[in-house]
Amino acid sequence: FLLLFYSEPDRQGHDYGPNSNEVRKVLLRLDNELAHLLKRVKKELNDDLNIIILSDHGMEETKQLIQPFLVGYIDKSAVEDNILDGPLFSVTPRLGY
Repeated sequence: FLLLFYSEPDRQGHDYGPNSNEVRKVLLRLDNELAHLLKRVKKELNDDLNIIILSDHGMEETKQLIQPFLVGYIDKSAVEDNILDGPLFSVTPRLGY
């Protein structure tokens, strides 16, 4: 069993945008690394190895920051705790709400 994990192009995509030169460079590098891996597998382990390639999500470039303004929708007295972490927002309601 072999597991490989690449944090790219996710990091470059978030930092520079999905259509950036930085993402293109990373994709070319990863493509070359995958081609090298597949070449070695075909030569040495072709009948003994299954390869599954996964990704966590895609990306789309946006022209503007899309950030909902939630304050007008949430009664603060009903909130025990909230967490804003990048694109994620979590609200824990007070007991009884």
